[in-house]
Amino acid sequence: MLLRPLRAVIVFFLVIALSLSTCAREPDVPTGYLGVWKLIPELSLYQVGEPPESSYYIISMIDDFVDLDVSWSTSENPQPQFASYAGPCDGTRLKIDAAGIEYMAFNCISPSVLDSSGYTGDARVMYTRRVVSDDGQLLSVMQEVRGLDGVVLRNFQVFRRVR
Repeated sequence: MLLRPLRAVIVFFLVIALSLSTCAREPDVPTGYLGVWKLIPELSLYQVGEPPESSYYIISMIDDFVDLDVSWSTSENPQPQFASYAGPCDGTRLKIDAAGIEYMAFNCISPSVLDSSGYTGDARVMYTRRVVSDDGQLLSVMQEVRGLDGVVLRNFQVFRRVR
């Protein structure tokens, strides 16, 4: 009779051990930038637009699609604003519904670098690079926007990992 509970305990620990070893193996897709990020507003540098007072970045992966959800508020507009984008990590351009951008493409450069580009026709009008720090706790975001006059303006933000 004692063997049955003992067997159950052994099986339980084997399942846990196998689960942990599966989680510990190298993932098939980049994961360094995946998570929830909170803006450090004092480290923002803006050439265009008003810097947010508060912002959250949520980056997740569903199959081979990267999903970005961003929320922000500014002193002029304290009501939270939201934007969501998703697409495959292979540079494929997908049609989107966004002001001034017809297509969006994502490139998962490495486990710590995620790029995206926005296009109007064949012209790239927006580019964003996201880079995770070596310790995985900070996310630097550099955004470029090309104006109608061809001038490129850049915004820079730093986020701290929340999860």
